[in-house]
Amino acid sequence: MTPSQTWTNQHRTDKSRKIFPFISGLVWLGTLLGLFLHWSIDTSERRYASEQDGQTIAYISDVGASELKPLFVVGCILTTVFLDASFIADRLLRHKGRLVPNTTLAEKVLSGVSIFFAFVGTIGLTFLSGFDTLRYPRLHNVFLVLFIGGYLISAILLCVEFLLLGRSKRLSPSPLSHYLFGKKYNQLTRLFANRLPPTPHLTLLLLGQANVRHR
Repeated sequence: MTPSQTWTNQHRTDKSRKIFPFISGLVWLGTLLGLFLHWSIDTSERRYASEQDGQTIAYISDVGASELKPLFVVGCILTTVFLDASFIADRLLRHKGRLVPNTTLAEKVLSGVSIFFAFVGTIGLTFLSGFDTLRYPRLHNVFLVLFIGGYLISAILLCVEFLLLGRSKRLSPSPLSHYLFGKKYNQLTRLFANRLPPTPHLTLLLLGQANVRHR
């Protein structure tokens, strides 16, 4: 395999990683729009049997428990499948070195645990669409908690992982990033130092950091 073919395959793999969350978002948006338009136009905002007393607007679960339940189930499943595929693709690309790799044990653990809780959220969203709020209200609420909690914890762990990756990347910058950003940072800090009021300690601090980053 020639270098150009290798680069093309890597580019396609990286591009597919970006497409997965985009498709997931489109499917979820289409599902929500379908449910909303059916409720507001086709049924003229009718009241469902699963709605509580005093509720004036139908929830997603209320509309999804009606005749559009197949749309709700398929939309939830496809949304989570493509979203989890983006998590897995990100992990594989980091493992193969095509993205910034996880070099510490903490980063690898955070990545694995975030994927685990993403699967927990997947189970929650998939099962809450099947166990609808009209026929299985208690189970529906349990899976709703799993869905929200799973993806919330996964997102928090993913943010912490990216913070650790960014910190390690700043400590060991690549030559290209050092050339592109180090020089620019040096120019900006000198510009701010010249425009700031005459405070010697702050000026020396900015110039000192600029010189350290420029080395």
